Amino acid sequence: LKQGDNICLSGDYEEYNGGFSFRVRALDFGQPPRDYVWETRPSRPAPAVYKAVFPQPETDYVQATLFGGTPLPEDFVKENFVVFDLETTGLNNSPVSGAVDRIIEIGAVKIQNGRIVEKFSSFVACPVRLSMEIINLTGIDDHMLIGAPKTEDVIADFRKFSDGCILVGHNVQFDYKFIRYYGEKDGYNFEQRQLDTLTLAQEQLRLSNYKLNTVADHFGFTFNHHRAYDDAYVTAKVFIELIRLKGRLP
Repeated sequence: LKQGDNICLSGDYEEYNGGFSFRVRALDFGQPPRDYVWETRPSRPAPAVYKAVFPQPETDYVQATLFGGTPLPEDFVKENFVVFDLETTGLNNSPVSGAVDRIIEIGAVKIQNGRIVEKFSSFVACPVRLSMEIINLTGIDDHMLIGAPKTEDVIADFRKFSDGCILVGHNVQFDYKFIRYYGEKDGYNFEQRQLDTLTLAQEQLRLSNYKLNTVADHFGFTFNHHRAYDDAYVTAKVFIELIRLKGRLP
């Protein structure tokens, strides 16, 4: 099978862990009927309360004064955003390419009224041993993940944290595909609009490259790269300044 193929499945539905799952007994290539209308399964609502990861207030005192000369556009100030970043066991975020890699850390900040106001940060339990490459890249080792909440609990809390917000990231689709994959496993559809600071930087700036650390250096922001919360926080600061330069939301 390759991405884009159509297949037909036969099997049985069964109830598992409070939801329906489908056990495949046979599959083959096939095409949908001529007049078939695709329907999206509705998402589970965001949880009423946090279970494992509890957001904390966050304030960026430097942001308020460093670039304060140009006002933020009105359409930006009216929206709520969650800027997020992940650390994972590898780069595979699609089941088409095999087993999807695991999330081991999530970091996010919320922007309201044009300001960073809240943080969301957690390690995530991982059932597989981390490779030395990931340990050296992130500084995260297996011992740091002992006692961390399970993926499904972290994703549910992130669904609550990001409810009603536009999702933002640097090369956002890479991390978003992990969130979407693990969210759908428990019935949470992350269907919010996404904005990419990588694309915004390419539009607004002329740099040698558009890696996050290069864009952050352009604005004078320093941070601990390859840790989820630090990356999310500096991406939020970069996002605010790129929108200030653009003068409106994309």
